[in-house]
Amino acid sequence: MAKVLTNKYQKIASKDWTFVYSGTTMYVGLRVYAKYNSQDKIAKRTYVSYKSTFVVTAPTLSVGVSSATARLDGTTKTYSSYTSFSRGETTLQEITTNRYIEHNDDGTSEVKTLSASWSASITGNASISGEILAPKMDLYPSITNVSDFNDEQNPIVTYTTNETYVETMTSSIAIYKASDTSFTTPLIDYKEVSLQGEGNVATYQYELTNAEKEILRNATIVSSTEAYNYLDVVFRLKSVHEGQIDYSNYPKRMNIVNANPTIGQIGKEEQNSKVATMIGSYSANTTVDNASRVVLEIPATAKKGASIVSVVATHGGATYSSTSTTSPYSIENISVVEPTINVIITDNRGNTTTSTITMTMLDYNPVSIDTNSLSIQRADPTSDDIVVNLTGYYQNTIGNYANDSEALVQWKAKDGSFNTLSSGYTISNNQITLNTTIANSGISYDEAGTFTIRIADRLTEAGQIVTIAVGVPVYDYGSEDFQINGDLYIADRGRNNPVNVLEAINGIVESGSNSNGYYTKFANGLMICYINEMSISRTGSSTLGSASVNYGTGTWTFPQTFVTPITCLVTARDSGSGVFGAETDGNMGTSTQAITCYGANVTYKVNALAIGMWK
Repeated sequence: MAKVLTNKYQKIASKDWTFVYSGTTMYVGLRVYAKYNSQDKIAKRTYVSYKSTFVVTAPTLSVGVSSATARLDGTTKTYSSYTSFSRGETTLQEITTNRYIEHNDDGTSEVKTLSASWSASITGNASISGEILAPKMDLYPSITNVSDFNDEQNPIVTYTTNETYVETMTSSIAIYKASDTSFTTPLIDYKEVSLQGEGNVATYQYELTNAEKEILRNATIVSSTEAYNYLDVVFRLKSVHEGQIDYSNYPKRMNIVNANPTIGQIGKEEQNSKVATMIGSYSANTTVDNASRVVLEIPATAKKGASIVSVVATHGGATYSSTSTTSPYSIENISVVEPTINVIITDNRGNTTTSTITMTMLDYNPVSIDTNSLSIQRADPTSDDIVVNLTGYYQNTIGNYANDSEALVQWKAKDGSFNTLSSGYTISNNQITLNTTIANSGISYDEAGTFTIRIADRLTEAGQIVTIAVGVPVYDYGSEDFQINGDLYIADRGRNNPVNVLEAINGIVESGSNSNGYYTKFANGLMICYINEMSISRTGSSTLGSASVNYGTGTWTFPQTFVTPITCLVTARDSGSGVFGAETDGNMGTSTQAITCYGANVTYKVNALAIGMWK
């Protein structure tokens, strides 16, 4: 009886025999094994693998073999120069091959006979055969094709059928997202299909409702880094027969078409009030080159469940983005430099729509100042009058408008208000020439300050800001006098340690007196201190030569302090004061000086003079 194969090798035929070699009985065995491998339901075939083995048992000795030939169902192998069979059971060799079994229309298989034979120099010849039967094949339907389709179409599914099972099998098709590899949740649930067809092939038009189409559209990949205008899906055919379930899968891509967002009538408004006033009599589509700043109002709508993620305008090499999050989208302050503006709308699936605005543009060049001609400075170093020279340019006509009467020149000092000049300049042939003096500018000669000059016409203006430096005093000298207008200071390179030159010329910087005497400071740093009739009391007596004399010591505190050690001179007041000599004692200091007097009386008077530097 034929054996039904499983997916593991099983023995389907065997033969054993004995022979005597050198007085020893040898045991020989020939075996054939087979297993189920795979099935092809469309070709109606079951593929099997099988093999044969030759086994020898030599209980007491080793046996040498010179040659052997094995055959397995038409496959032959020849072996030679085998040295020996060891004691115990040993597999000499095996042959492995593959075959397939044809199935009948009802899924049953033909009986297949397998044969094997063996011949060897010492073991003789032997042959065996066995019959195998493949498991019954349930010929479930299988999807062979899905037509190309988009989100506005119904796909056509082609699949195989088996007329034998039409009455006892049910089949249905669902649509899954391709990334759902475990087939957890269908996007579109199973819809039953017919198994009727011609030549075991049937087709099914997969009708999608509008709601189901929207589900597929919304399943497209959308993230912050990627967006796709298509969806990869898998059509999954499910068949049930006598409690057994079989699946057949077919991948397909659905494209989303006609999904570009729409743009309505774009509104445009002039944001430069000067331009808006000037072009009031022109059409609303008129702009002025290099002067207009427009705002766009853009009504836009995404389609097929998408959302608008970007609204931009490109113009003159620049890109302007909308600050709005809902329609109509506003784009402001577009500086007009050419007649067209492109508006680009993008949705979250990457669909884009572009609309071009074409404008009537009046030619215009903004006012400008030739910086090479610009000169702004004080009328003289001790004056607050400012002399200005410049050449500027403007356009004398803009469209139908004359611009000459609109040209003007203005100035301001520091943070003040602008003043308009009524004279001092000429206007001719698109050029403004200014050569004038601004009297009493407000920037005093002894201070620095900013000065601004600007020219303007009907639409634009151009200005320059300069810093006016502190004025330098002027020396007026003649044959009879030397006059300085203003204070005069000198300082080092970093403008540090300033000295008033006028005080230095006069010599004395400061003089005065106090209880310690008199002092005079000079501009060059010299200081003289002196005191008259300073009293010193007797403090003792000493021997001077052969005579005994009285003496007194005291300290003079200077009326002003010196910065360096000084030179000090003292003299006796006169003989009537009872002193006949005086001297300085010890080191010379910067604030005091010790003095000793000699005389007959108990109280002495001296005059003292100190000279040194006060700075």
